[in-house]
Amino acid sequence: YGGDVRGLNDKEPDQEIICIHRLSDNLAAERLSMSVMPGIYWTTHEAALTLVRDGHAKVSDFFLYAGYAGWGAKQLQGELDRGSWHLAAADGSVVLEEMMSQSVVPEDAGLPTWRTLMTAIGRKDDAYNDMPSDIFNDDMLLEYARVNFIKPPTKDEDEEFVASITAGGYEAKKAAAVDASANDSLRGAVLRASDSTFKFILSQQYLHKSLVLCIADEPEMVLGLVLNRPSGANVKFRTTGQTVRINLGGEQVMGSNQMLLLHRRSDLKATSIAVGDFGLKQISVGEADKAMQSGEASAADFLVVSGLVVWPRDLITQHLSEGTFERVKDPATSVPWDELFRLSHRPVSPDDLLLSLSLWKSVGEANAPEVVDADDGAAMGTPEEARRGQLADQALAQYSKFFLSDA
Repeated sequence: YGGDVRGLNDKEPDQEIICIHRLSDNLAAERLSMSVMPGIYWTTHEAALTLVRDGHAKVSDFFLYAGYAGWGAKQLQGELDRGSWHLAAADGSVVLEEMMSQSVVPEDAGLPTWRTLMTAIGRKDDAYNDMPSDIFNDDMLLEYARVNFIKPPTKDEDEEFVASITAGGYEAKKAAAVDASANDSLRGAVLRASDSTFKFILSQQYLHKSLVLCIADEPEMVLGLVLNRPSGANVKFRTTGQTVRINLGGEQVMGSNQMLLLHRRSDLKATSIAVGDFGLKQISVGEADKAMQSGEASAADFLVVSGLVVWPRDLITQHLSEGTFERVKDPATSVPWDELFRLSHRPVSPDDLLLSLSLWKSVGEANAPEVVDADDGAAMGTPEEARRGQLADQALAQYSKFFLSDA
């Protein structure tokens, strides 16, 4: 892994492979390479192949890196000024030794190398800092390495894993999800994120332990709104001056709809669109404002949501089949709608995330009361699963702190 520009996350034709070597007394290699520092050179993948093919080098002479890091004008200097990077002098032998150690143990994500070099420049205390924020950052890096750098399980290992899951559980979920996708629209469905999935540690952390209302089911995609992510932002209705907290519904904006409003008032049915068959309705900002201006409704009647979750059809089918999300059986009784609406109208509080998670938990208990309490370590299975579950909780907390807080 050399960086996220044209790197491992790009499709193979778009990846750029950079080769590092120490062929200093080799005229053919010198002609096709550029010096990085005394004794260390880089060249392209194509040039390295040519050198090997023509007998001027061996495959083992090269260290291959997919992608690179890039900075705009003065960006790197700005990061240096902020203390994001430290300058260190190093010779070719040190660099080569550390590259060799990383190639042997990729799951370490280069942390031992970084600690070695930080210690060498007199920053050992920084390298072995046990502050919670530093431990979290290291754990996130290790998770990234585990997901992106480690060889995926073989087919036999995958089959062994599936066989180890509770008898019939995986296959039953998969069959049910495929049947539901083929025969039953998801529009109006409420989905609950599983308590044992780790898909949202590195990205889309707001979906971890989320409740999602599906508002559209199209042939190519499903649109959803996250219900239990209140933010610290407010919106003021123009004609009445009433304010309501905004909930994060997702990270995508569709067309001109900056906000979507939901309510459960039956007397506003004429100006609303039903979402599902459990009394929830969608109304435009203009119609909601009119209802408040006439006294028919108040701000407390509305759940204001900004943004959408957009799932391609094959992705949401995969999520349901793998158990990443489960369909809530009876949203009318399983979802505590009163508490959910109240959460969006209470003053901003440090307890917002805990309250939103308690709603998620109560839906799980109502949907499958026989399931082990999600706070019990046994629910996560192995110690490794428990560790990753805690990391997912921490990642959600960090996301909420930076993107949902009013601080």
